Amino acid sequence: MEKLKGHLEALSALAADLDARVVTSGLDGMAGALEVYRRVRAVLDAIDLAGIERALADLAALVEGLQGLAQRLETLRRLKGLLAG
Repeated sequence: MEKLKGHLEALSALAADLDARVVTSGLDGMAGALEVYRRVRAVLDAIDLAGIERALADLAALVEGLQGLAQRLETLRRLKGLLAG
């Protein structure tokens, strides 16, 4: 029983220390940190993962298209240089 009491006291001291550290970071203790977590979670839960994946795929396709365009422009620049020289 004494061993359990010692563990509980250590855990309580750790919780108090953690709460104090969270307070110094500008949050209202662990309750404030949990509220921030809940808010962030609510915002992130509302974001559609499939929409993000579609946007990433669209962006990758756009990058690929722009790289192809850059290659064609470089070819055109070289051709123009050859014809001018």
